[in-house]
Amino acid sequence: MFPLKLFYNCKTIFLHFLLIVNLIFIPSSAFSKIVGDKIFIGTTFSLSGENSSASKSFKIKIDKLLKDINQSGGINAGGKSYKLEIIFYNDESVSTKSNHLLVRLIQYDGVQFLIVLEDINLSDKTQNAINDYDISVVRSNQALSIYKEAFETVDSVNSKQIRDFLLKKIKN
Repeated sequence: MFPLKLFYNCKTIFLHFLLIVNLIFIPSSAFSKIVGDKIFIGTTFSLSGENSSASKSFKIKIDKLLKDINQSGGINAGGKSYKLEIIFYNDESVSTKSNHLLVRLIQYDGVQFLIVLEDINLSDKTQNAINDYDISVVRSNQALSIYKEAFETVDSVNSKQIRDFLLKKIKN
């Protein structure tokens, strides 16, 4: 009996070890940032620094539109209803910091949908992350409305499909 019990204990320890290794070494971006009934959209705002007044105004508009969309039932796509949630970081009006934070949103927070302010020049590293992870990006003050239209028209929350839709919309 003893060797059998030892075998099961070793097997359990090994499985736990594999789980821990996967959690540490598999980037969080491997997991969709659509959790349950929430779609997470990432962005940066300049809540401090020289661009803070315009950015704070934009954030107020985004927050109001977000509240309106969620209170009216959210987004309907793929036969399911989703609420929107924004994950944002303060870039302190520094373009390089904004780029760093956008990459963080993609690679570590797992965000598949971004709102990028029009005055931000994307670095090569940020653009590569956007392309490598098939991230959807909207550069507009009406970004949430555009995303809502995209999700409901495509009838999906798949980032690649949403990105393709947005790219076709830009070309037209």
